[in-house]
Amino acid sequence: MYVCGITPYDDAHLGHAMSIIIFDTLRRFLEWRGRRVRLVYNFTDVDDKLIARAAQEG
Repeated sequence: MYVCGITPYDDAHLGHAMSIIIFDTLRRFLEWRGRRVRLVYNFTDVDDKLIARAAQEG
């Protein structure tokens, strides 16, 4: 199972945890039902928005 994770560009918030919680729960359910699951999370690379925000904040 491949989960496209967050794209960090600002402060962390509960929405960032939402996909992790949902897909981890799904993985646990599928394993409970006897399925073999490999869960892979993607965390998007740091992009220009995050670099610009870091420069702005100092």
